Amino acid sequence: MSLISGTVGWAQDYKQVYAWLSVSAANAQTKAASWRDATAEKLTPERLSDAQKVATRYIEQ
Repeated sequence: MSLISGTVGWAQDYKQVYAWLSVSAANAQTKAASWRDATAEKLTPERLSDAQKVATRYIEQ
């Protein structure tokens, strides 16, 4: 989780993190949904909406 949470000092694109964690959650990865939800708290409502659209697009591919 340190790479996702940004604790190792890397810049994060939380919209993309949210989208890929959504893909993982859709594929039954154990902790992905809780990490996705924690990431959602870092997004504005507008960015969260965008992230959800990106996630849907990734999942449908």
